[in-house]
Amino acid sequence: MNIKLSLVIICLFCASVCSHAQKRARRTSVVPVKTVSAEELFNQYSFDAAVSAIQKELQATKKTGSPTYELQQLAEKIRIGQNMIQSTEKVAFVDSFVVNKDDLLNTIKLSSPSGTLMTYGKAFPEDTKAGKSQKSSTVFLNEFGDHIIYSAFNEDDVEKLYERILLGKQWSASKPLPIEVPDSAESMSYPFLMPDGTTLYFAMEGEGSLGGYDIFVTRYNSDTGEYVKAENLGMPFNSPANDYLYVIDENSGLGWFASDRNQEEGKVCVYLFIPNASRETYSADEFSEDEIKRFAQIQSIEDTQSDSKAISAAKKQLESLSKQTSHPQHSHTFTFYVASGLIYHSLDDFKSATAMKNAIEWTNKQQERGRLLANIQNKRHQWNNSASDALKSEILTMEKTLSDIDKKITELESIIRSEEQKKLNP
Repeated sequence: MNIKLSLVIICLFCASVCSHAQKRARRTSVVPVKTVSAEELFNQYSFDAAVSAIQKELQATKKTGSPTYELQQLAEKIRIGQNMIQSTEKVAFVDSFVVNKDDLLNTIKLSSPSGTLMTYGKAFPEDTKAGKSQKSSTVFLNEFGDHIIYSAFNEDDVEKLYERILLGKQWSASKPLPIEVPDSAESMSYPFLMPDGTTLYFAMEGEGSLGGYDIFVTRYNSDTGEYVKAENLGMPFNSPANDYLYVIDENSGLGWFASDRNQEEGKVCVYLFIPNASRETYSADEFSEDEIKRFAQIQSIEDTQSDSKAISAAKKQLESLSKQTSHPQHSHTFTFYVASGLIYHSLDDFKSATAMKNAIEWTNKQQERGRLLANIQNKRHQWNNSASDALKSEILTMEKTLSDIDKKITELESIIRSEEQKKLNP
C-alpha cells in the first residue's frame, strides 16, 4: 500500500472518530435549568413550589452566615398564601378601571346612605402642618356627618386609624380607634364603615398580610367598646401586591376595592363586584388547582360572570350612580368643609355672597370633572383593546384637561373657605 493511500485512510478514520465523539457529546450534554426563586414563585401564586424553594434558600443563606430575616418574612407570607388560596371566595366581578391613584376616590361611586370618602386635606383644611402623604390619605364620613374615621401618623411615625365624633356643633378630640391588631402592624389606612356603624373595613400592612397592604375586616363590640380582632379578607381581594379601600354600597348592591397588582407606578386598578350575602368558596372537587389560581388572581373578569342578569343589573346601578354623582344640583347634594366641625351641603348654607358665587362655579366644575373622568375611563378601555396611538394621544390631552380642572377646583375651594370664614368671623 502506498504512503498516500495510507494517509487518506488514517484521515478518514480520525474524522469518523471525531464526528462520533461530537455527536455523543451533544447527546450527553446537560442543558442548564433556570432556577426560579421563591419570591417569583410566590408572586405567581405557586405557593407549594415556593415552600420548597424558600427552604433551600434559607439553608444556603445560613451556610454563608448572612442574615435570614427577609427570607423568614417571605416564608411567612408564602405560608399565608398557601392557606389563603384554598379558601378563595367566589366573587362575580362586573368591571375594572385602571386609574391614576390620585383619582381613586373620585372613581368610586357611592349612594348617600353609604357615607362619603374624601382626602384628609379636604376634611381638615385647617391642618396646615399636614404633609403631602397625610393630606392625600383617605377619610370616611358617615351619612349623618357626625362620625369621621381617618388615618394619621402617631408619635412613632406609624400610620394608625383615628376617629372624631360630632357632639352638638363641636367635633370631639381625635382618639385612636380601639382595634385589636398585631403589635407588628406597620400601617393602617383606607377606612370604610358600613351604615350599620359596626362593620369596619380597612387596609393594613404587617403581620397577617399577604402583600404590602391587605384588606381586613373588624366589627364593633358594644359590650367592650372596642373592635374585635381584625381578620384578613382573603383572596381574591388580597394579593402579593397592595390591596386597599374595600367598600360595600348596600343601597346599590355594588362593591368596590382597589389594587396595584400588575400596575405601573402611580396607577391602581379599581374592581367593581357584586357582594355576596354569605361567603362561598371555590371547591377543589369542582375546580382544578390552576382554575382556582386564576380566580384568586382575577385573571379574567368574564370567567366570574356566571349570572348575566345580575351583571347587567349591576352595570345599570353603576350608570345610575354615575349620573347622580357626576351631575350635582344646587341643593343638598354636596359636602363642603368650611372649617373644622362646619360642613355645608347646600348653597343656601353660605352666608357670603362671594362664597356662594364661587360655590356655584365649584359645583359646575365638579360636574364637568365627573363627565370628563367617565369619558377618560371609557377611552382607556378602548385603548387597552386597540393600543391606538391616536387614542393614546387623545387620552393624554383629556388627562391634561382633567389636571387643569382639578387645579381650578382646588383654587375655588380656597376662595370659598376664605370668603365664608371672613363673613362668619368679621
